[in-house]
Amino acid sequence: MDNDTLTIQLLRGILEVETEILNAIKCPGVLSTKQTASVLRTSGAHIDELRRSGDLVGVKVGKGYVFTANEILNYLVRREKEERDEL
Repeated sequence: MDNDTLTIQLLRGILEVETEILNAIKCPGVLSTKQTASVLRTSGAHIDELRRSGDLVGVKVGKGYVFTANEILNYLVRREKEERDEL
């Protein structure tokens, strides 16, 4: 796959995630651990693991953590770049 195709796929994926984020949130740009897990199609425990490792930056609010839509997108871009670099 060439770089243009990979870029187009990445942009499509980002747009899809942005749409899911906007549909999932009540407070623009901020998602709970549960909402973040839903958007990333994983578990809350995995989101906590990503947060503890520093891969996904969250802010403690009350008893839980929240994540910005921008941080989630940045995480996805970093992951995509890492996976591409491994090829």
